[in-house]
Amino acid sequence: LQQKNYQGNVDSGTLASAMVKARIKSTESDLINTVLAQPNPIEYLDLMYHIQTIRTLVDTIIASGDKASSVVSNLRSYLQNSASEDRKQIDLSASIQTILKVFGHEIKNKATMHFDVPQVFLDAYENKLYQLWSNIIKNAIEAIADDGTIEITYADKGEFHSVTIRNNGPKIAAEVMDNMFKKFYTTKQNQKGTGLGLSIVKRIVNDHNGQIYVTSDDDWTSFEILLPKLQEN
Repeated sequence: LQQKNYQGNVDSGTLASAMVKARIKSTESDLINTVLAQPNPIEYLDLMYHIQTIRTLVDTIIASGDKASSVVSNLRSYLQNSASEDRKQIDLSASIQTILKVFGHEIKNKATMHFDVPQVFLDAYENKLYQLWSNIIKNAIEAIADDGTIEITYADKGEFHSVTIRNNGPKIAAEVMDNMFKKFYTTKQNQKGTGLGLSIVKRIVNDHNGQIYVTSDDDWTSFEILLPKLQEN
C-alpha cells in the first residue's frame, strides 16, 4: 500500500493490519480500492469489522434457533404414531430432491453433489420419507470435510427400489456402526445431537417394510435404503 493511494496520513502498516482485521483478501482489488478512496479508511475498515461481527452473532442466533427447532422436530417425529399419516403414491426422485433443495445452500458451500435417481413411484408416507432423506443427507453433510462429495444413486433390486446415499467423509468406527440406530446414541460432542436421527430413519424404513444397510471404509460411507415397489393390480 502506497501513501499516495489513499487520503489522510495513515501509515501503510496500520492500514494493512486494519484490512486483515476486516478480512479483506489481497486479491479483492476492487474492495481495496473502495477502502483507499475513503476520507478515513481506518474508520471505514473499523465499521466493516463491526458489521461482520454483528452478522456472525446473528448467524449464531439463527443456527441456535434452527438447532432447537430440529431437536423439537426430532422428538415430535419420534413420538408420533406411524398411523397418523396416510400412505399415497410418491415420486421417489421428487421426494429426495425436495430435501436437497432444503439443504441446497449447505451443499453448495461444502460438497460436490452427484444425483442420479429416476422418476419411479412407491406407496409411502410422504412426510416420513422427507424425514428419512433429511436425516441421512444432513449426516452426510456434517461428515464430509470442505470440498467433499455426496452421491445419491438408484438401483432396481427386483421387488425393491434401492437408493444409496454415500459420502467420502471419514470411516465410521465399528462401535458406532453397531450402535448408530439405537435411541439417544450420538457421537456428536457438546450436546449437539439428540441421538434420535438415525433411530427415526430405522423406524421409518421399518414402517415401509423396507431395509437399510450401512457400509463404511476409508473411501466411502454408504447408506442403502430398500423400499418396496408399488404392487401391481
